[in-house]
Amino acid sequence: MIAVRPPAPGDAAQMRRLLDQLGYQVTEADLQARLAAATPEDLVLVAADGESLLGVIALHRATILHIGPVARIMTLVVDATARSGGVGRKLVEAGADWARAAGCTALELTSGKQRLRAHAFYEGIGFTASGLRLHRAL
Repeated sequence: MIAVRPPAPGDAAQMRRLLDQLGYQVTEADLQARLAAATPEDLVLVAADGESLLGVIALHRATILHIGPVARIMTLVVDATARSGGVGRKLVEAGADWARAAGCTALELTSGKQRLRAHAFYEGIGFTASGLRLHRAL
């Protein structure tokens, strides 16, 4: 049975392993520090099957002046062995529930151009392409 819950103190190593599957290299110490720095505008959830983490989602609530409050999915990763099994959908729906309760008018995300399978997943659960993300390092 898959449970969606906030991360427990001992989950950082498994969360790091999941992030690494998408090429997001972060140390366990940095991940723990980022989790500790989360504010009420942030939500992090994991999908767990017993002691094994199958996925993680992180969202941030932001006010967009011309839209109002929105929740942005900052991170979504599902273990390669659990993809297409409903884990991602469960995580997104839990995030959407939080966003609604926080007064958000929309759920949004960005996704790398190369992640075609992820794009199909997002479109399959109701997301539509609506813009272009640009990036500038600081």
